[in-house]
Amino acid sequence: MALTAVVWILLLYHTGIGVLSIFFPAVTADVSSAFYGTRLTLDAQSEYMLKALGMYALFVACILGIAARDLRRYRALLLAVAGLQVLRALSRLVYYDVLSTGLEVSAARNAINVTLLLIEAAVLVACSRPLLRRGAEE
Repeated sequence: MALTAVVWILLLYHTGIGVLSIFFPAVTADVSSAFYGTRLTLDAQSEYMLKALGMYALFVACILGIAARDLRRYRALLLAVAGLQVLRALSRLVYYDVLSTGLEVSAARNAINVTLLLIEAAVLVACSRPLLRRGAEE
């Protein structure tokens, strides 16, 4: 149940942020401010990068959509998404100086976001493990 909830939350989030990033970059700047505590100045460079990131977000949403159809069959995709979330958390830690200087993210806000990413990854991994054991028995 927790696995299904996390998969669908991530799927909906990545779909929403992907569409916003591609088609409504100014709204994305506002949403990222609310969700991540960022201050994004939109110019041609950042708008282009937002659109590219939006395409990646939609790709992740597609991966999650495939996995959501049959969690046992596509558990490897869930583990790949968990790995992505861990990498995103590590990136926020390793490159915090860039994040804080470039996007004005506070240390407290960054800690919250890192924690959420790691919780998401932990749920994906922990809940996929029983699927791995059941799949091996079949």
